Amino acid sequence: MIKQSTLFSIYFILFFSSLSCEDSNHFTPPAISPPKSSNQMHQIHTKQLSIAQDLEIKKGNKKTIILPVKMLWLIDNSGSMKDNITKVQAGIKGFVDALTKNHGLNIKATFVSCSGSIAIYCIDPSLIAHPSITLVDMAIRSYDDLTSAALLLAKDHLFTKATLQKSSINKMTAQTFFNLFRSEGSADNVPYFSADSRDPAPVGIYDHSRINHVGFLQNYFNTNERNVIISVTDEESKLSDVHFINFLKINYGSTDSFRYYGYIDPKADTHSGGSHYQNLAHKLNGKTYDITSASETTYGTFFKDLAKEISGSATVNTFTLKSKCTSVEHILLDGNALNPSLYTCKGIKLTINQSAINTGKKITVKYYVESK
Repeated sequence: MIKQSTLFSIYFILFFSSLSCEDSNHFTPPAISPPKSSNQMHQIHTKQLSIAQDLEIKKGNKKTIILPVKMLWLIDNSGSMKDNITKVQAGIKGFVDALTKNHGLNIKATFVSCSGSIAIYCIDPSLIAHPSITLVDMAIRSYDDLTSAALLLAKDHLFTKATLQKSSINKMTAQTFFNLFRSEGSADNVPYFSADSRDPAPVGIYDHSRINHVGFLQNYFNTNERNVIISVTDEESKLSDVHFINFLKINYGSTDSFRYYGYIDPKADTHSGGSHYQNLAHKLNGKTYDITSASETTYGTFFKDLAKEISGSATVNTFTLKSKCTSVEHILLDGNALNPSLYTCKGIKLTINQSAINTGKKITVKYYVESK
């Protein structure tokens, strides 16, 4: 009661003070603002400030580091792929050794494929036996590699978001899961459709032998490593590049640490007008290779080139910023904008892909800091 009477008295003092200063016909009682919520208080005292800083590319203000590399190979096990699977497994051990010995990379590779020395369209485990290679014995069907990757890598929170259980993913629920990754409000906002119009999901998803693999690799990739996804297929993908990019963003928070490479048939990739593999390689700063009628010699060249690409993307330079950054607005290399997937900032450390700045002289970075 004391507090209420005090407020009442203050209100009338203000009221009569205003009458003495203004004409009563134009009087407006003073507004009493409601108390501010904790969120509003945070918004008042916290704001983003942008800072521009120039960095000269020279020895002394940068440090070259090599990121650990994890590779996920997605092998199409349909019958048409038997020759390509043979060529891949023939060269992969030497490929991993070369990356380790010649480029100093800490590398791990996981193959997703059915296994068996009798089935010519499966990986022979004895031929890829290597301390840094793991085989996930799961068949990938035509059109099915990106969907398989998403289901293997999906973290638990995605199934919660889709109101699904991992054990409930089947031909009826898979469409619900993959439609999470549409781009709402854009031209890419199209639902996920299967390879077979009679089913709402790819053939492999509702194979009961695969249900235990859903989320099997959810802890495989780490955002402080260089994560490389590689498709080996002569078919198109029925999961679009848009869906897959959005999956990576929701699952990991960013695509900065990812690169994509495809050993593909370019004609099949463009068959339905999608070019999903080529688009993925472009968006994730990777590359595609034409495996049409490729010989073992050609595959050897592919492997050498891929080793060079991966070693380049895994070698990064770190620069010291003046203040702790919360995000980067843009980076200019000699006046030209760098692709955001080529750099990250954490605290006062700015990390940039070395291959992106090898020929540059000056970096201008505009980044945001939190000011309270």
